[in-house]
Amino acid sequence: MVLLTGLVAAGCVGSPDPGPRATPPPSGPTSPGQPLIWYERTGGIAGFKDQLVVQADGSYTITSRHSPGRTGTLSPAKLTELRRVLDGAGFATIPATNPPTYPDGFEHHIGYGNHEVRAGDGAIPPALEPVVAALAAVLNDRGGS
Repeated sequence: MVLLTGLVAAGCVGSPDPGPRATPPPSGPTSPGQPLIWYERTGGIAGFKDQLVVQADGSYTITSRHSPGRTGTLSPAKLTELRRVLDGAGFATIPATNPPTYPDGFEHHIGYGNHEVRAGDGAIPPALEPVVAALAAVLNDRGGS
């Protein structure tokens, strides 16, 4: 019991703190100067922290704990597809919190319009699955230009 208390006090038990999070856009995706969508993927065994911000014109910025940041622009077809996926998901109706069910899975935090959703692997609502897949494709450089 003393050892466990010491480990907890030393910060050795539990998941690592991913650090401060960027703030999703406070207003709708069509507001001037506001991103179309904001996405953060954290967790996993390697302790990922990847952030993606896509602007209304398709330009995007990616920051990551494990690789250099990069920028790019979605092709018109990819941007149209991302908008279609977002509109089809009924994003504003998806529950805001969906706790993860896998201990070493990812947590996905998405801001679109005036709504934010957090969903962990194993608890991603079906309507959100295509959104997460599309955003992960951009992060993994399969959905870019």
